[in-house]
Amino acid sequence: MTGLAIYGELNDGYVFKTSIGLAKSLLHEDCQVLASLGKKLAFEVAVGVNGVVWVNAKTTKNVTIISNAIMNSETMSPSEVEAMVTRLVEDADDA
Repeated sequence: MTGLAIYGELNDGYVFKTSIGLAKSLLHEDCQVLASLGKKLAFEVAVGVNGVVWVNAKTTKNVTIISNAIMNSETMSPSEVEAMVTRLVEDADDA
């Protein structure tokens, strides 16, 4: 994560709503789901404290993987998040 904060129009990508708690956890430097995803996929993410998340990646398949991983991660432990991300990426590669 670069920590870059530039305000502007978010083109393309996918917008979805999460809980405020998940949004706050996504804003932490040590966010497990974003760190795990970042090891495997290139993507951009913008998170609002109101729970709105914008994700963009090279392919629609990757946007789907990333958004699903984020939404599913809320109640998972760090090891469960790592395993989920690995499985989602591997399953997508097999498809």
